Parts: sequence; structure tokens; C-alpha cells
Amino acid sequence: MTYEELIDQQQFEEAYQLYPKEQQKTETFFYYYALDNRSEATLRRFRDFHEEHETTFGSFDLAILQNNYSGAVSAYEEQTEAFSNDPERLAIVGYCYLKVGELDEAKQINTQINSIELEKKIVLYEQLTLQIQAAEKEIEALQEEATLDREELEQQLNDLFDLKEERLNL
Repeated sequence: MTYEELIDQQQFEEAYQLYPKEQQKTETFFYYYALDNRSEATLRRFRDFHEEHETTFGSFDLAILQNNYSGAVSAYEEQTEAFSNDPERLAIVGYCYLKVGELDEAKQINTQINSIELEKKIVLYEQLTLQIQAAEKEIEALQEEATLDREELEQQLNDLFDLKEERLNL
């Protein structure tokens, strides 16, 4: 079988073994396949593949598939140079930095790749952060008032939690 046929048939493990010059490409194809076909079986297959083979992006990709953003950031920081020619993964790194609250790092990544999508996420993150800070000040002011309006305070708290949840789900 040719390399292309193996990839088309999602036989990534075999392609990785038979075509050593294409290993990094195979790893990337497998990652995108796993992203598009998230299931417990696919995740287990992907994890087994990376346990068996020492790959460039294995730890990072696995962390992403498991929504482990701090793990993905750690994997990136262990080998930043390997990501330098992969703008798609760098955009994901920027997103991970946002998910763990590291805005400056996300901005730094975006200066390297100029991703419109990442820029949108950064701007939205900043806006939500400002709204959260304003809501927290309003709640503080309400709590300091002599006549505390419990309903208004409860509404403000609910609004604050909604904003925090929106930022978390960015």
C-alpha cells in the first residue's frame, strides 16, 4: 500500500512504521483525525500510538484531545522550537494560554502567527475580563451599602458568574 492509501484508510500506525520520512506528517494527520472523530476508542488508539512511538507533538496533542490546557502549555514550553514552523498548533497554544489565564503569553504567540481567530479570542477575553472586574466592583459597592438589596445583589452575582462562565468557555 502507498502512504496515501494508508492515510486515507486511517491506518496511521502502519503508515508511521512503513514510511519513516513521513512520520511527522503521519503524526499530524492522526492528530487531526482524532480531533474530528473524538470518541473514547479514538482517544485510546491515539494514546496507545503515542505511548509506543516517541513523537514530536504527542504530549501536546494528547493534552489537547483531553482538554488539558495546562498540560498542553507545559508540553509546548518543553519544546517551543518544535512548534516554530507550525502556525496551526501555535494558534492552539495561544488559545491554551487564554484557557489558563495567561493573556500576555497568548498575545505573544499571536504576534508570531497573526491569527485573526486567536486575535478575536484575545479581544473577547479582554472584554470579558473588564466586564468581570466592573461587576465585581458593583457587587462590592452593593455589599457596602447600609440597606442591602438582596435581590439586586443576587442578580449581580448571577451576572458575574455568567461572565466568568462565558470567559471560561471561550
